[in-house]
Amino acid sequence: MKAKHLLFTVAIGATFAACTSEDNFNIAENNATDAKLSIRPVVDVEITLPGDEVNTRLGLGTGARPVWSTNDKLGAAVIDVPAYTSQNDYATKLASAGGKAIALYNVIESYGCNNAFSTTDGGKTWAAEQPMVEGNYLFYAPYQVGLNFRSPLEVAVPRIQDASGEKTALGEFYNGDNIVQVGYKFITGTEKQRPVVPMFNIFAYPKFTIKNDFNGYLFESGLANAVPTKPYNGTIKVDSIEFVNISAKGTAKTGMVIGGKLKHSSASAKVANDASNDISTTPASVIAALHQENNGFNTDGAWNDLDYMLGAKTTEFVDNSADKVTTGRHTSSIHNMDGVITTLVVGKELAQGASMDIFAVMPAYAFNYTNDMLAAKIYVTIEDAQYVICEGKLKTGSALNANATEGYTFTARKNAGLTSLTFMAGQSLPAEALYVDGNTYKKKDKGEDLFTIDLKGGTSTSADEVQIALLTSATAEEGIKSTDELIDMIKKDAPNGTNWVEGTTSDATQKGYTIAPTNTIEINSALIDCLANYNQNTGGALSIKTVVPIANDVKVTATTATSVTLESVSGKSYTIGLPDAVAQNAAAADKYVIVKGNQTQSAAIAGAVVIVDGATWTVDTADPGVKSLHIASTASSAVTTALTTITADNIRNDGELTAVGITANAIVNEGTMTVTGTLDASSGTLSLTNNGTIAANAGAASFTVTAGTGTVTTPEATTSLGISIAPAATQDVIYVCTTTLETAQITAAAAIPSVNVIKANGKTTLKADDIAKFNTIKRIQITTGGIDTKDVATYNMTGFKVELLGAATWTGTSAVQTKVTGVKVVLGAYDLTLANIAASGSSEATTGKIKANGVTATWNGGASN
Repeated sequence: MKAKHLLFTVAIGATFAACTSEDNFNIAENNATDAKLSIRPVVDVEITLPGDEVNTRLGLGTGARPVWSTNDKLGAAVIDVPAYTSQNDYATKLASAGGKAIALYNVIESYGCNNAFSTTDGGKTWAAEQPMVEGNYLFYAPYQVGLNFRSPLEVAVPRIQDASGEKTALGEFYNGDNIVQVGYKFITGTEKQRPVVPMFNIFAYPKFTIKNDFNGYLFESGLANAVPTKPYNGTIKVDSIEFVNISAKGTAKTGMVIGGKLKHSSASAKVANDASNDISTTPASVIAALHQENNGFNTDGAWNDLDYMLGAKTTEFVDNSADKVTTGRHTSSIHNMDGVITTLVVGKELAQGASMDIFAVMPAYAFNYTNDMLAAKIYVTIEDAQYVICEGKLKTGSALNANATEGYTFTARKNAGLTSLTFMAGQSLPAEALYVDGNTYKKKDKGEDLFTIDLKGGTSTSADEVQIALLTSATAEEGIKSTDELIDMIKKDAPNGTNWVEGTTSDATQKGYTIAPTNTIEINSALIDCLANYNQNTGGALSIKTVVPIANDVKVTATTATSVTLESVSGKSYTIGLPDAVAQNAAAADKYVIVKGNQTQSAAIAGAVVIVDGATWTVDTADPGVKSLHIASTASSAVTTALTTITADNIRNDGELTAVGITANAIVNEGTMTVTGTLDASSGTLSLTNNGTIAANAGAASFTVTAGTGTVTTPEATTSLGISIAPAATQDVIYVCTTTLETAQITAAAAIPSVNVIKANGKTTLKADDIAKFNTIKRIQITTGGIDTKDVATYNMTGFKVELLGAATWTGTSAVQTKVTGVKVVLGAYDLTLANIAASGSSEATTGKIKANGVTATWNGGASN
């Protein structure tokens, strides 16, 4: 969800108000002359709302921005007094301030000049109903016509809310005399650009789900020895719901801030003294000094802060990132003196198994499960008798009558890692049910269950519990089963204080993450990217105590004794803690093995192996059975002895891997991999990505390369080897001759599927009738000695490429005897056709020579076609 911004177009430059009094402005009635509106520059202001803002009007859902109608109005109040005394004094002081008009005003705690904006197109554009003047403005919605006194704006959570309909409480709150959103901006008469003014919600709009799952006993009294009367599983009438702030002992807590009067001077005045016309350019040091870490209403020692935030962030949600500053603070506070936050009057019947949704207005507050809890008392009617069902656990029973003891506490939570319930300003879901996707807050799976109140009875004849379903996600209760679930949990549980911002750390141990015993988790590039995105601030690294494979789409870049740093395919890196790692040869079942130096593995592992730079790991056991094998850099190597076959879930080789046999489900080779035996899948089809070199030596089994742009080599006389290249892969499959290339080798190479290159390591004599034997082989590589074409015939080598890789020469007989057509000769980095080959120099009239990168090609007889 994109943030809603108010865009203000300043239409008039440095003109001044022609009047000498305040009569043309809707000013406050008290001390109006303090604002000195008549000596300020006049500004015509038009407000434009982005055209793509399509949201429910009352913040229903995760959006929380209004959809405007033609009857709506916005307000803007001047909250400063000028530091100059006349228009001439303005010009003088503006010059002294370097043209920064914001330095010429002092923000005060009250307001004057209450301006209204109206719309004729459903909220796309807004126009001020009267001229405005330069100054610091508090913007608010909706416009309040009765605000005519120079005193702070007052906001408060309604103590009684009509919840007879799903959205009734929000409708009455919005249409009453209540401020819903606020924002701040300095408007100057000389601005030529449209300033952006974020508007922030003050309260949360949680959507509670009340479900009738009552299938238990009713209790006849509130005494400690309450006696159950009978089981019940029928219709329940929900009369009202009372939300209460309680302590760890189950007693009601008084003094919670549920409203107050906004104050502006504490932050805005200091920002103004920064002498900048744009608050977003305020130095970080000033912002840090002013910033408060509240998310709406909160208490912090002696402070009772109600903060609204400023800045250029693209989301509207209040957070404590560095581009925000605080402008609001209570001059006085409204507290819940009886522990009750608010009461919802419902009056609706619920059949057995039915549920209903109710929206409410609540403080944007973070409740914790230490000494600052949220509880609900549900007053119900069952068969003409009144009962109180408490979310939490009543000391004397589960479902009690109206004179029940009021002490109660939370039951054991289904997820021990959930330590708070954070009501978000403008949100219908708590922070614990949301995650950041780019600049949008989205609902996680089953996120709505965090605000579900389940009405249940005692399940036996003894007092039992009734609880709010704080977390019903199976992943949290049973353990995380997949990488996608782990990524999703990290995104949900990446808080910064009590607020949510992208780019924070998530610590698995700290958050109580558990990995299911049976899982398909692997540390892959998607997980590394997620962890890197949420690792911008302190808070710890992910620590995985259950051994899971490291996927082969990540690269090992660094290691310590207990951790590895991995890099994703996108280039992001993250350090994964491996607390159970063993660095020496051991019977290391279900361990991470980090290999440094030279080690010989003679015991089974059944873990994940990482071989660091410069290390050599020699496997001397029948089958180490690793979960994953990672070989870092070209300086590392892994070798197997005797008839050892490495079996792993997945393998990634960035260095050197030499094995008699390899059995794996997936292999990524970026280095050099030498195999003399099996190269196959543990089950099904092997996924083999080769971007390096695979040396399939004598005795190697047939295999298929499924992806990549690498090289496969096979030695002379391996005629039975079957090498297949899938359509998604591009590979050079090279038949390597021990010495020279002769007719016999050409015939053998052509019989091996997928071979497209022949490589010779000695002088090669190529006969004209050998050309037809090449079949699909169209490249010849010569490392030493060169190639000699001597037949008195025409060599038709159309489509061929001859690569002279070393100090090799190409020698032919006279042009009268031999003709070569259609060939491309590659000399080092140069591609040459026969048209490029010509005689040069008077002393070499019949011998042309071409030199490139130390390679010489000689064509006896001069030019040829």
